Amino acid sequence: MDIPFEIRDALFFGFFYVSLGYTIYSRDWQPSPERSTLYLGATVLFGALHLGERYVLGYVLTGETIGQGVYAPSYTIATALGTVSLFCFLLSRPGLGRSTALPSWGRRYAVGIYVAHPPVLFVLETASETVSPFGYEISNTILWHLGSTPATVLGALIVYLASRKLRAIAGDGNGLPRSERLRNIGSK
Repeated sequence: MDIPFEIRDALFFGFFYVSLGYTIYSRDWQPSPERSTLYLGATVLFGALHLGERYVLGYVLTGETIGQGVYAPSYTIATALGTVSLFCFLLSRPGLGRSTALPSWGRRYAVGIYVAHPPVLFVLETASETVSPFGYEISNTILWHLGSTPATVLGALIVYLASRKLRAIAGDGNGLPRSERLRNIGSK
């Protein structure tokens, strides 16, 4: 469905994932650790089907080639199936990654990166559009599609850390500053 405004993810896809999570939680379902390998295999299989589905939709049915541009839809049917199997895999292995730095990074930075990523992505997309009149269609390259996500995450992390450093957000990053803090930022 082609919707010209940017809330289609929240309306269509976000609802599915929130409903899925709520259903799993409300039924108090815990995937079996003995089936962990099965869930991981399903995740890999659906990931491959996702790539195949995108290839068929973008190139086989349209007669286009990868050289003419990268077909990058938001979601496919296999995306939902892959996500469900990934949820099951992760729920079947609750201790996975616990001994790494990832949990503390997640607690410390995940919300800030999530909140800061839309403007960073907007800047990156605007920069790619700015060079288009000069013959550089970078947004249609595989390199762009591989690099834009890490660049967005890194840029959002930098924006979040800079906001904390400037005290534009509360010290722990979990709230807005009081009005006197905002006035002090402007006077510095």
